[in-house]
Amino acid sequence: MVSLLKKVVCKICTFQILTNQLLTNCKQLKLMAADGKRYSTDVANSEQLLRIIQSIPSPKAEPIKMWLAQVGKERIDESADPEIAIDRAFQTYLRDGYSDKHSPLPLG
Repeated sequence: MVSLLKKVVCKICTFQILTNQLLTNCKQLKLMAADGKRYSTDVANSEQLLRIIQSIPSPKAEPIKMWLAQVGKERIDESADPEIAIDRAFQTYLRDGYSDKHSPLPLG
């Protein structure tokens, strides 16, 4: 999913370069390019990037939009039932290679 997100962001940046438009609500910073020079580059925080992705009217953006909807639903479910958030955090803990015998949570 991350590589797809990077591709979409690259396409957004390419569109911006071709149309010479500043992306909505984005700031510009002078970033070092491969040639060693600094160029003004559009930058955005994660919230701005997600809003940009939501606004893309392309079928290629649909997988990311579906993922965003899924993650949003999961967070709403976790707000309603915090045990879901604890279970998700523990599964991430195990997936990251930590042993369940060193678990910060009691297993039972």
